[in-house]
Amino acid sequence: MFDMKRRAFITLIGGAAATWPLAARAQQQSMPVVGFLSARSPEESAALLTAFHQGLSEDGHVEGRNVAIEYRWAGGHFDQLPALTAELLRRRVSVVVAVTTPAALAAKTATAIIPIVFVAGGDPVNLGLVAGLNRPGGNVTGVSVLTFEVLRKRIELIRELAPNAVTIGLLVNPTNTTAELSRREVEEAAHALDRRIVFVNASSPADFATAFASLVAQRAGALVVSPDPFFNGQSEQLGALGAAGPPGEKGEPGPPGPAGPRGEAGPPGPSGPAGSAAANTLRVVRIQCGTSACTAACNEDEVLVTAYCDPRRSAVTLVNERSASCPRGAGASPLVAVCAKITPQ
Repeated sequence: MFDMKRRAFITLIGGAAATWPLAARAQQQSMPVVGFLSARSPEESAALLTAFHQGLSEDGHVEGRNVAIEYRWAGGHFDQLPALTAELLRRRVSVVVAVTTPAALAAKTATAIIPIVFVAGGDPVNLGLVAGLNRPGGNVTGVSVLTFEVLRKRIELIRELAPNAVTIGLLVNPTNTTAELSRREVEEAAHALDRRIVFVNASSPADFATAFASLVAQRAGALVVSPDPFFNGQSEQLGALGAAGPPGEKGEPGPPGPAGPRGEAGPPGPSGPAGSAAANTLRVVRIQCGTSACTAACNEDEVLVTAYCDPRRSAVTLVNERSASCPRGAGASPLVAVCAKITPQ
């Protein structure tokens, strides 16, 4: 999830195609071709595509009229990104638009000549995308969202929301090259707050049940989901699993029944009441969006579990830990947010 300054981003694309060395545009077609590479799926990126096309048109570029766009989607399968990038390069694109950190890293690895404009999470210098913020150098530039840097803030929020949660789970996608960065950031933050971190992996929806069962077995009181394009597309399922909470413990057996006529023990008494898990009260907020951006907010004593722009469940912009918004261009689609009021155990 990210919110970018559309005009600045589109200017980067136009400037990249116009000012990079001519060798990058040798044998260029009469209509320039933009390569659009994403680690996500088109369904998850509907709102982003709408804003992207709108920004291009405001800059005088209309797909099919004076610019062609070749789309390649990995759908959360990061291992496909190198092959998808190679396909774009064979199309002799004028510029590669790389959305998500894995896509940007794949594009940078594939070419040092064709301009690359990225939207990625984390520090682009530490990730190896650019040499510096003021002078990126090479053929790569773009917009960075500080998704990894706010992981520390998430640990602080968990301490406030669930002060008794001394063990915190971190869900990571082991196929993402940034997984180790997430581990390091969360481990350092947890150590500073005297919290223990347990790591669970998932790279497909089929892995979620095992991951959450491991969290319950290790008595994790809260969960942090690492920044990842795959997890962004699964936010509703992850939110539902987290809101369900662990099952209650079985109650203690009741006392034995009275002795029978011949002194034999009676049947066991009924089981005691079942234990209870942490109380999680869910509330659904639905806002009808117009042509401008719209925002849904949870109450002060709630936390945002998940949100999406219906009906395509496309990504939203996270405003803070309690609210999210659908970007401009979402049309008449409703914004759906799920809020949870959590009572610590």
